[in-house]
Amino acid sequence: MKLSCVLLGLTLLFATAAHAAGSVGKIAPKVIVLAGFEVGDDTGDAPGEFQYWAEREKLTGTLAVP
Repeated sequence: MKLSCVLLGLTLLFATAAHAAGSVGKIAPKVIVLAGFEVGDDTGDAPGEFQYWAEREKLTGTLAVP
């Protein structure tokens, strides 16, 4: 337990020092993954989280991921 606390403290110390030195730049994400919960079909039935996005933004494409 003490070792993990020491390691956490050192990590925070070095991260703060690097940030203060200005060596940390902006991170430009190349991919954003969104997940939404849907009980039934993606469109056309009682809406869940995903259905609002799919219908309002006209998200009709699919991508098969192996």
